[in-house]
Amino acid sequence: MYRSTVPPRVSSDPRWTFILGSDTDPAIRPLLPDHADIVFIDTSHTYEQTVTELVAALDYSPSKIVMHDYVMEPVERAASEFYAREGWRLVANELPFGLATLEPRRYW
Repeated sequence: MYRSTVPPRVSSDPRWTFILGSDTDPAIRPLLPDHADIVFIDTSHTYEQTVTELVAALDYSPSKIVMHDYVMEPVERAASEFYAREGWRLVANELPFGLATLEPRRYW
């Protein structure tokens, strides 16, 4: 069984819901919110999975998508294609760990 390391001050907050699973799993999707201000993607680091998660992130109309391991070629390639196609841009790439922030055109 998974043991959460979320501190009680967070886990007891009614705004907090812990869901363990893949956002692309059809059984998990109904448990997720309709909107999110920020979507954080820390994917399997394959091109295909990153593409899938970026497309899924659009369902939440976020103002930012934050990605971990942007320094990995498959992740960077998927993100670059995504922001070129969807009208987003890279606004930050924190090295050396590659924490990238993407922003939609409406915030330019």
